Amino acid sequence: MEIVGMRKTSEQDSFPWASNNVPLILIKGGTVRYAKDVATKRALLATRGGEILACWPGKWSQDVFHVDDRKAALEALSK
Repeated sequence: MEIVGMRKTSEQDSFPWASNNVPLILIKGGTVRYAKDVATKRALLATRGGEILACWPGKWSQDVFHVDDRKAALEALSK
């Protein structure tokens, strides 16, 4: 799967990883998994392969980002 034209989480100054309003979606081998709470997000980020998207609600629209640095995301969720 190729992610084209989507903003990356690593390009954001800060990202609200622990927020329940920012779910993660893993797309891998025809399966889609969803994570909303911190523990489930950690497990999803530790999964090998696939692509992960993060949905961050803005004031007027929903923004979707490509999670391009899983290690940084896991570290942010461990704080």
